[in-house]
Parts: sequence; C-alpha cells; structure tokens
Amino acid sequence: MGIKYSNIFEVGRESKPEEAAELLLRANLMQVLSSIVRDRDLSQEQAAKALGLNQPQVSCVMNWKVDKLTSQRLLKCLHKLGYQLKPQYEQGVLSVDVRKTEQPEASVPAY
Repeated sequence: MGIKYSNIFEVGRESKPEEAAELLLRANLMQVLSSIVRDRDLSQEQAAKALGLNQPQVSCVMNWKVDKLTSQRLLKCLHKLGYQLKPQYEQGVLSVDVRKTEQPEASVPAY
C-alpha cells in the first residue's frame, strides 16, 4: 500500500508540514482569486490594476504558481476585490468566514 497525502504539497516535504500547509493556502487563495477575475471577465491588465500587481504576477495567480506570491500578498488581493477572511474558534471548532467588505477599492469593478 502506498503513502496517502491529504495535501499534494506534502510530497517531498514530509519533514516540513508547515511549508506544505502554506503552499496549500496559497493554492486555495489563487484558485479563489482566479475564479473572481474570470467571473468579472477582467483582462490580466485590468486584474493587475485592480489587485495592485503587475501583469506577470497576475499570470502567476491565474496559473496557480504558488511559489511566486506570498499568502499575505494574496490576502491583500482578496481584500482589494472586496472580500476578507474572518477566522473563528468556538468550542474546539475552527472555521473561516468569508465576508464582503463594505467598500471594495475604487479601481475594482463591483458586481
């Protein structure tokens, strides 16, 4: 029987689970950001302006190149699109709520 992984980034990083978790977080954030960019039908140039990135960085987001941007930078991009994450811990259960911010930044088309 082979080894089973719950996170593909654990492969080759068995001794560094926190690194694998960070890469998975980045991949998840990139998936969400690329979905929002596509849903809003933004070009990479428009997305770059809205996210505060340059076009090659947007390409990295759209192609999930997890080694190119930090999770902190990706969370800032999510905020620029009008969303924020709110982690909550209650009675031994950790959850993350995604909330729409009151006002997305001016350069972002709101839908």
